[in-house]
Amino acid sequence: MQVEPFKVICVDDKNQPAQINAESKVVKGDEYTVDSVEFLLSSQAQGFTLVEKPLGEDCFPYFYWTPSRFRLITEAESLHMSESIADLIKEDELKTA
Repeated sequence: MQVEPFKVICVDDKNQPAQINAESKVVKGDEYTVDSVEFLLSSQAQGFTLVEKPLGEDCFPYFYWTPSRFRLITEAESLHMSESIADLIKEDELKTA
């Protein structure tokens, strides 16, 4: 089910299945965008799709991320992260100027 995209942060990147290639694996502390939430009948659980880390046919049988690997990012956290990134860019520009 498509949802209004929302931001999450990875809190658990351990024990990712071997079928998920290195480029598709999530990294603890990284921010991702959820764009779909599915109810998985086979496991009676929910699964996420991530804009930044889609799981394709090459990751079979895994097509969805387990929600417990992530936590929601609040608006305040997102704003703080954006400000921190902007500060780092400014610092870098000053160093290279």
